[in-house]
Amino acid sequence: MRIPREIHEVIVTQLMHLPQQNQTTLDRESMRRLLNNTVESENDSEQCPICLENFEEGMTIVETQCNHKFHNACISRWLQNNTSCPVCRESFLEQRGTNKIKFVFPNNFELHTEWNPISNTIIDIFFFLSHFPTTVSHNYIEIQLGTRIFKNNEPYNSLTKFLSELDLVESIICNVQYRT
Repeated sequence: MRIPREIHEVIVTQLMHLPQQNQTTLDRESMRRLLNNTVESENDSEQCPICLENFEEGMTIVETQCNHKFHNACISRWLQNNTSCPVCRESFLEQRGTNKIKFVFPNNFELHTEWNPISNTIIDIFFFLSHFPTTVSHNYIEIQLGTRIFKNNEPYNSLTKFLSELDLVESIICNVQYRT
């Protein structure tokens, strides 16, 4: 069953303006890589899922990593407000894997962990550390990630940074201090 064009256009327009969590646009390099992944349309029966127009045979079209094909103009317009495929919602954000963080505690105890740089924030690390058993009496926790020092008593907006915003290397040592 095919959806009437008018209803499809309303749905696509509404989807294009739905806010997404976290990052809402692709950086220029990611956008360039995605739009430069082109193929030639093999037949004129394939259609662009955004505009529902058939591709002309031999037409250059964009093929995403999830193997969906679009007119360049259609997917470019979609990407102005979205970071995922309009068909399957697979993220086009570059997945950098995980950050391996080795926590070093005052007693030289080490704990090796992995964190997702796109979805984890400094607050997540403090939450994790606040539930970690310690015998040290403290009022706040201080961590050093690379050259940056964070304290869990800092203003909330300074702790909501995603790990991906900190330009951390893939593997990092996090020194933990308990302060009174």
